[in-house]
Amino acid sequence: MIRIKGRIDLLDFVKDYNKMLKRGQIKEARECTTKSFWIKNIEGKNYLFKSYGENNQMYRSLLVQKIANKVNIEFAKSDIAFFGYFEGELVEDYRKDGYLYTSGSKILSEYYEFIKSLNNEEYQYLFPHASFYKYSVDEILLKMNNFVTIEHAFLFHYRNNQNAVEITNALLKGLKKRFCLDFLTMQRDRGHHNWEVEETSDLKQAVLPPLIDCNRSFYYPSFSILLNPMPNLKVSYLYEKLDIALEDKDCDLFYTLYDLFPPEAIEELIKEN
Repeated sequence: MIRIKGRIDLLDFVKDYNKMLKRGQIKEARECTTKSFWIKNIEGKNYLFKSYGENNQMYRSLLVQKIANKVNIEFAKSDIAFFGYFEGELVEDYRKDGYLYTSGSKILSEYYEFIKSLNNEEYQYLFPHASFYKYSVDEILLKMNNFVTIEHAFLFHYRNNQNAVEITNALLKGLKKRFCLDFLTMQRDRGHHNWEVEETSDLKQAVLPPLIDCNRSFYYPSFSILLNPMPNLKVSYLYEKLDIALEDKDCDLFYTLYDLFPPEAIEELIKEN
């Protein structure tokens, strides 16, 4: 791929855009809110090009990628690219043949459909902070996007497996580590659409795929994934209430990451080519 001024130039794909669209080599990505395309077979690999609403978003994603690599969180390989007039992120497709990729949205949706049939006591126990009939389904899923409910949703999703608890614990451990990274980097967009699970077709094995969607980092302490459904725990105060919001071991994990990346360490990562 041609690189101009440090950015990958996708001009050849832009020129043949209409032809490639008809052949299915380029496909618009419906799951993205900005101008985005799946591009097949760039030097034998598939990529997602995702344009940015703000020019500095691309640098934030690259910085988080460096931080993630240093704490052994697998990150989807990405770079900065031009697609005609659009500038954005080019992300290598990490999906593998023979595996399922199930979004957090789908996992929470199927659990929501089940939970609606339960009695009121159970319903209120799981969702003590909301009268769901007032909300749209998407608003409901956003409120469900917390570790307490996600744990229940995982157990329901893998309920037919003897190792459902083992899978759930492993996935939660990985999600919490990623949340601590989001927390450290002030990533505000880890909604139910922005995490997923890689599974075998029989659902007997499941892992978290590489991390994606980190271009909205270093904004302010407002998060889409919640620690728990406590009604009085406002997201703007999470930094002050971290010790009561996380279990001790998870809180220790966050402070371990925090100690690894003082301001001077972040500055050094920014300076790296």
